[in-house]
Amino acid sequence: MFFNAYAAARTGCPYLSSLTYLQQPWSRCLKNSLSTSSRSTSNPAPLKLLEPSPEYLSATLVSTPPGRKIDVSKKLVILELNGVRTSKGVPRPYWQTFKDYLFHEDTRSWLDTMVWSCAKPTKVADVVKSSFGQTAPMLLAVWARHKMKVDPDSQNQSPRLKDLHSVWKFTGEPKCIPHSSYTTLLIDQSYDAARLQPYNHILVPERDLRHPVEASDDILLCAVGILEAARGQENVAHWIRHGGLMLGKDINEADEQARMWWVDPKVREHWRDSGKVVLRDLKIEIRPKSRHTSALSPTL
Repeated sequence: MFFNAYAAARTGCPYLSSLTYLQQPWSRCLKNSLSTSSRSTSNPAPLKLLEPSPEYLSATLVSTPPGRKIDVSKKLVILELNGVRTSKGVPRPYWQTFKDYLFHEDTRSWLDTMVWSCAKPTKVADVVKSSFGQTAPMLLAVWARHKMKVDPDSQNQSPRLKDLHSVWKFTGEPKCIPHSSYTTLLIDQSYDAARLQPYNHILVPERDLRHPVEASDDILLCAVGILEAARGQENVAHWIRHGGLMLGKDINEADEQARMWWVDPKVREHWRDSGKVVLRDLKIEIRPKSRHTSALSPTL
C-alpha cells in the first residue's frame, strides 16, 4: 500500500506527487521494496527470539569490524517520527533545525536517513509528506508498521519490534550501500522497539508537557551531537555498548534505566552543546519552532 503510493508519485499520481521513494542509483532498491511490500500481511509473523542473538552480541564486542575490509564510513540513522518529530502528539522543538542538519550537504556525504514508523502505512505517508516536504526524496526508505514484528509474549499483538536485520537485508541489495550493526542507529522513544539490537538504539524520552518552554526540550540538539560523535566510529554498536553514549559508562541491554542518557545532566549538556557547535559550524540556524509550523499538520 504505502510503497505503491510512492511508486504512483513517480508516475504523476497527485497522491504524494512531490515525492519519489528513492533516487538514482537506488532504483533497484525501490523495485525490490515495492515487490516485497505488496506481499506483506496485516499480521506479521512473531519473532522467534526476544533477545539479542549471540552473533549480534559478539559483533558489539569489537571496535573494528573483523575479517575483510568493510566500509563503515557511511552511517544510517532510522527515525521513528513518533518521538522524533512529535511526542505525545505535540511537535518536538528544533525539528526544522534537525532536519536541516540531516539533509545538509556535509551530513548527506556520510549519513543516510530512513523513516520507520509504528503507524499504519497511509498515516505514515501523510506525516512524511508534511514533515519532510521537498526533502522527502532524500530519504533512503520509508517503512511503516507492516514491516515490524509481533512480540508473542505480549498481550498486545500489534507489531511492536523493529528487527534491524530487515533493514540490513534491504540495504544489501545490489547498487545499495550496505549497512549493518556497525553503521546503524535507530532513534526511537520505545524501549521495546530495539530489543533485538539494543546497542544500535538511541532511546529518546517522551516530551514532558509540564514544561511549556519549548527550548527546554533539547533532545534533537543532543541527537545532532550524538550522530556527529558516531560519525567517526567504525562500530557504533560497540561504541554505545562501551560507554560512548553515556560518556564512559557501559550499557547493559537488559537495563532500561542505563539507556536513559538524558537523565544525567552532565551527559545531556555535553550532547546538547556538541550539537550546537556542529550546527554553528554548518551555519544552520538553531530555532525551536519551524517557520512553517501548522497546527493542522498530521501527527502519528
